Amino acid sequence: MNSNILRMLPLLILFVLSLTIAFGLFDNSDKAVDISNQGKKFSAFELPSLGKPDMFTPGLFGGGRVLVVNIFASWCEPCAAEHALLMNLAHSVNIYGIAWKDNPADTLKYLQERGNPFQQIGIDESGSTTVPMAITGVPETFILDKSGAIALHYKAALTEDIIANVFMPIIKTLNSQDAK
Repeated sequence: MNSNILRMLPLLILFVLSLTIAFGLFDNSDKAVDISNQGKKFSAFELPSLGKPDMFTPGLFGGGRVLVVNIFASWCEPCAAEHALLMNLAHSVNIYGIAWKDNPADTLKYLQERGNPFQQIGIDESGSTTVPMAITGVPETFILDKSGAIALHYKAALTEDIIANVFMPIIKTLNSQDAK
């Protein structure tokens, strides 16, 4: 019997090693927070606004208020999953949205079905904000300080836990600070 166990030991070690590597490759929890642009402001861009004559630009951000910018799309399932959380978050902080690689009619239908947590929405049909905002996909969410600088860039779908334990403490801290 001991010889059978010894013969199976390399296979067992290989199995455990394979699981360890697989979990390491697919665990994105530490990759969701991007600090590379922390403290920086967005480069210039200009988008048409959904349902408003004003253009959607980074000039909307700052002005002495902490705010959230959410990048979403009507075709994005994780965006739909986090939408109710954004509706709740909108009671605590102003949220602006960018409909990324989406068309206005689909965005409007999406918001009519789910509600609109956004103060204003930029329509980015071509993905032109990808470079100035360092966007890699949807959903992505930014917390901006009172001067409009990036305090947090979160590159995954929001969860109740992330909002309660990451977003809200940052928002409360930023709200208690003087604008720069």
